[in-house]
Amino acid sequence: MTSAHSQKMKLLHHLQTYKSITSLEATQRYYILRPSNRISELKEQGYPIIKETIWKKKDDGSMTHYARYTLLGA
Repeated sequence: MTSAHSQKMKLLHHLQTYKSITSLEATQRYYILRPSNRISELKEQGYPIIKETIWKKKDDGSMTHYARYTLLGA
């Protein structure tokens, strides 16, 4: 199991390198099931991260949503 600190560092490195990450990417790439928790911790440490909600239509016509987190000034 990956520690919270390790997950947080992976997210921070990704944000510093690529500027943003979606909750889906965080789960698929880094196996972080609740990236919102790690993002909250990074924000508490002073990192300027904003959240955008992305809406997408699924194959069955229903809508789903996920978050995109962006590190400002990166």
